[in-house]
Amino acid sequence: MRTVIPNRVYISLGSHAPLLSTKGARASLEAILSDGLKLSRVWPNIRFMTTLAVNPANIPTKFGPQALMRNNDVIKARNQILHELVPTKVIDIWSLSFAGGPIMFRANDAVHFVDEVYFAIGKVIFTELLRLTY
Repeated sequence: MRTVIPNRVYISLGSHAPLLSTKGARASLEAILSDGLKLSRVWPNIRFMTTLAVNPANIPTKFGPQALMRNNDVIKARNQILHELVPTKVIDIWSLSFAGGPIMFRANDAVHFVDEVYFAIGKVIFTELLRLTY
């Protein structure tokens, strides 16, 4: 069997761990970034994307009270940990999702954005992929 090494692997951690403190986030990231991963042949091709902003006011009640831990201040702190641990491998898409505030979210939605945000994120990733050709 032949081993195929991808040109890029993108990892996005998401916001669906509302009870994960910044200390827990650091421990999780450190586990992901274990020496095994760093020593693998794929490591040079891995990129991490920051977690996107949320609109806590629109988190459905069926998920319970999450606004305290699943909010943009906590996500920003988690993203900072990512920047500290792998500064040369982070693609910042947080800024694209946070800059416009609540108007950037689909109506009554906590985590899905208007098409323009996804288009901008796509352009950022495409630009990063173009760097592979140079």
